Amino acid sequence: MRVDGNDFFSALTFPVGKPDKCVTLVTGGWGGWTVGVSTLNHAFANENETSSSFEFKSGRWYRFVLQVTPDCLLCSINGKQQFKVGLKDKQLAMHPSEIQRCMPLGFASYQTTGAIRNLQIRPLKQGELKPDEFPE
Repeated sequence: MRVDGNDFFSALTFPVGKPDKCVTLVTGGWGGWTVGVSTLNHAFANENETSSSFEFKSGRWYRFVLQVTPDCLLCSINGKQQFKVGLKDKQLAMHPSEIQRCMPLGFASYQTTGAIRNLQIRPLKQGELKPDEFPE
């Protein structure tokens, strides 16, 4: 939940395949509306194919689901898919900023106070997220 502020409130940095190969799911960045992953092919969350807009209201809880395999990423908010992206032939990297302190797994906010509850991490079941389910 965004408690106060107007920028990202629950950015999650996570590994993709290896602990040193990380990216960040940005929630409410670039003035409060942007959802996406930084960085894919040197493009930040507001400028790559994962980028979308979502109106986040302060004081309201949101349910984020992030599924990660070495081949693809899927994100949904409150049950609605925001993006599903194949990672084949994509360069993954961290935003060149203080967010790198969150590696390999951590949360951050920017000019905002956020709150997190009911965090769950589990391995995906075999075949649960298939890269062949979407076009390249």
